[in-house]
Amino acid sequence: MTEERWQRVDVAVAVVAFVLLTVPALHHGPVGALAFGAATTLPIAVRRRWPLPVLAVIVATTAIGTAAGVEFTPFVSNTGVGVGLAMYTVAERLGRRTSLAALAVTIPVVWAATGIAYATTDRDQDGVHVVAALAGWVAGDLVRAQRRHRDDLAARRRAEERLRLSREVHDVVSHSLAVIAVQAGVGRMVFDTQPDQARTALAEIEQLSRTALDELRRILSSARDDEPSRTTLPSIDDLPALVDALRGNGVAVTLTVEGEPADLPAGLGRSAYRIVQEALTNAVKHAPGAAVDVTVRYEPGEVRLSVLDDGARSTPSLPPGGGWGIPGMQERAALFGGTVEAGPREDRGFAVEARLPVGQAVPA
Repeated sequence: MTEERWQRVDVAVAVVAFVLLTVPALHHGPVGALAFGAATTLPIAVRRRWPLPVLAVIVATTAIGTAAGVEFTPFVSNTGVGVGLAMYTVAERLGRRTSLAALAVTIPVVWAATGIAYATTDRDQDGVHVVAALAGWVAGDLVRAQRRHRDDLAARRRAEERLRLSREVHDVVSHSLAVIAVQAGVGRMVFDTQPDQARTALAEIEQLSRTALDELRRILSSARDDEPSRTTLPSIDDLPALVDALRGNGVAVTLTVEGEPADLPAGLGRSAYRIVQEALTNAVKHAPGAAVDVTVRYEPGEVRLSVLDDGARSTPSLPPGGGWGIPGMQERAALFGGTVEAGPREDRGFAVEARLPVGQAVPA
C-alpha cells in the first residue's frame, strides 16, 4: 500500500476513534468531551508524518484526562488505543534509541496519571495505558527490525548482482581484448607483405567484437530479467566453440573431455566456462604463441578443469593487489566449494587446475 493510501487509512481511524470516544461521553459535558476526544484521537491522522509530536500530544492529553477523571467510552479510552498506536508509530518509524527514550518518558507520565486518578477519584484505573505503550513499542520495534533486515538483504543481493556482473563483464572484455590484440598485431606485421592475411585478421577482429557485444547484451539483459535462467549465458558445453574460436584466431589450443559429461547446474556450468576462459585469456595475454591444452575431466561428484600452456610468462602471474585474473577464478570456484590452483609448471609454462564439486547446494 502506498504512503498516500496509508494516510487515508489513518484519517479514517482518527475519525472513527474520535466518534467512539466523544459521542458516548457528551452527556458528561460536551466541551470537555470534544476537547479531550479530539486531542487524543485526531492526531492519529498525521502520526506517520510527525510521530514524536503526535505521541507527545496524545500522551499529555491522556495523562491529563486520566488524572482528572474524565470518563470516556471504555472501547477507546480504557484500551489505550491512542497511546499504543502513537508509540507503535514512533518505534516503527524512528530509531531504537529515540523510541526507547520516548517510551522512558511515556511510561512514568501515564503511570503517574493513573496513580493520581486512583488516589483522587472513585474510579479504579488499571494502568492499561502503560501496557498499551509497552505493547505498541514492542510491535513497532519488531516491524522496524524486520524491515531493516529486508532492506539489508536486498542491498546484499544488489551487491552480489553487481559483483556477478563485474565478473562476467571482465571475463568477456578481457578475453575479447586479448584475442583482438593478437589479431591486431598479426595484421600490423603482415599488412604490407601479406594483405590477404591482414584482411583475415581484421575480419576476425570484427567478428570477435560482434560476438563480445552480443554476449555483453545477454549479460546485461540477465540483470534486468526477473528470471535470469531464461537468458542464455555460456556454459561448460560451450567450451568447444570457445576453443574453436581461439584456434581460428591462430592460438594453438586443444580440448580434451574425459569421463561421462554430467548435467551441471546452470551456475556451476557457467563458472566452469568462465574459469577456462580466464585461464585461456591469461595464456594468450602473458604467453603469446604458446600451445595450450585444455582438459575437462568428469569424475564422481566433481568436475576437474586443467589449462596448461608451454610458454614463458611475460608478466607476473599474480600481480600485487589481486584483480579479476587468478583471484577471480578462485572466487568463482569457492562459491561452489571448489578450488583453483595456478602457478608455473616444473619444466616450462603455466598450469591452472580447478576442482568443482557437483551436487552441493550452490547459487544459480
